[in-house]
Amino acid sequence: MDTIGQWRKLFSSTKFTFRHREQNKCADLLAKKAVIHSNHYALYHSCPIFLYPLVNNDAEHMQ
Repeated sequence: MDTIGQWRKLFSSTKFTFRHREQNKCADLLAKKAVIHSNHYALYHSCPIFLYPLVNNDAEHMQ
């Protein structure tokens, strides 16, 4: 299943760009939490509460 491809079709315009983890605060926080916790994996079906501030901040600074 190509989830990103399916979501992309729902928008009139999309742009994908590569960013290092340090430039993507959400990815950086998820990676740090993975190192701290002993779970082998975590699956989120929606945005976890601890990411809301970072996601909202990113949304406010979209160009």
